Amino acid sequence: MDNKYENYVVTKSHDLIEARQKKPLTLREQKLILMLVSTMQPTDEDFKEYQISIEEYCDLMQIDKRSSYHPIKKTIHEIVGKTVEIPLGEGRYLVTNWLSSIEYIEGEAIMKISFQPKLKPYLLQLKKFTSYRLKYVLSLHSVYSIRLYELVKKWQVTSIEETQKIIELEELRGKMGAIAKSYKRYSQFKQLLNDAIFDLNEKTDVFISFEEIKVGRSVKSLRFKIRENLNTVEVPSIENNDSESLTDNLSELEIEFMKMEEMRLRINEKAKAFSFDDITFFEFYNSLKEIFGKDIEIEFMYLIEYINDPSSEIENPIGFIKYKVKELLQMHQKGGKGSFKSLVASRNKKPVIHKSKQNLPDWFIEAQRKKEIAKAEAEASATRTTTDYNAKMEEIKRKFNS
Repeated sequence: MDNKYENYVVTKSHDLIEARQKKPLTLREQKLILMLVSTMQPTDEDFKEYQISIEEYCDLMQIDKRSSYHPIKKTIHEIVGKTVEIPLGEGRYLVTNWLSSIEYIEGEAIMKISFQPKLKPYLLQLKKFTSYRLKYVLSLHSVYSIRLYELVKKWQVTSIEETQKIIELEELRGKMGAIAKSYKRYSQFKQLLNDAIFDLNEKTDVFISFEEIKVGRSVKSLRFKIRENLNTVEVPSIENNDSESLTDNLSELEIEFMKMEEMRLRINEKAKAFSFDDITFFEFYNSLKEIFGKDIEIEFMYLIEYINDPSSEIENPIGFIKYKVKELLQMHQKGGKGSFKSLVASRNKKPVIHKSKQNLPDWFIEAQRKKEIAKAEAEASATRTTTDYNAKMEEIKRKFNS
């Protein structure tokens, strides 16, 4: 590999990293895309026409230059037709091509490549992203290794301490692009996963392992443990040029998202029977951080504790939280002050039933009357005399007709 790529950095939005590929990119296609992305500056306002020489491409893909025409032509035709499915939240997805065009100039031995404009929000002017050194993915031998590496870098909260991530087996299959029938059996997918992990642990800056989480005898989820690979420790760098301001801006954003992701993981540990995905949690966090400031995690915990209580009878926890967030925002927009603690407390208060029927609606009085009558009949049926039964019924009549 040419040394010019040694310190290049790939920066992609979290949504693009989480994207699914129904027809996954091949290893050569994936590496070409990532090499082009590494030449972008995340602060660019628009895509440019990106150029790569055939010589650089052959070196990158380890292709013999003397027989390079046919492999390059095949890659051009196939990569332009491939799509990516990006999650937008609330059950919405964007399906788009990676590239809009590739111009192959045989006489000049160069390719001119244009990205699909729909991808601009996921590669430029980013606020929620993951960055990593290009050199690590170029050293990997499998497209599955590259996809797993990107996911792991997104999950990794900090390189200093171990990060843990639980993911459902089917979700991981989709995100790694391991959708072929041959990987439907867990034993086959596990072999693919072990091979990818060996590849990452040997050649990249992360060291990972996983544990199986079973329901009965079936493996349903995996718990990944991620830490820094001490064999590749180096001074971190996230820049491709000499721009100090770019480095500073990226570092500040990385710190903020790192803290937010740590918070999400802590909250998910407390939540029972549900969890926040990163997109949903970011939406909540971004809406509420100005209201709660440093207390945002404490406020979230009030909601989590309330939802965890079986007596709360919350059937849709995320929907309930969305409603409470909306309620709180409306309150603050009107100049009022409130918190999740106060909203939950008000929900816990039982309605006061006034003794005077003048303060009660007719339907409520009738419902109470029927309830009392049913109770009296049940009690009367246990008595031995008709006199006792009639006495109880008269008591109910006086109570509701007085």
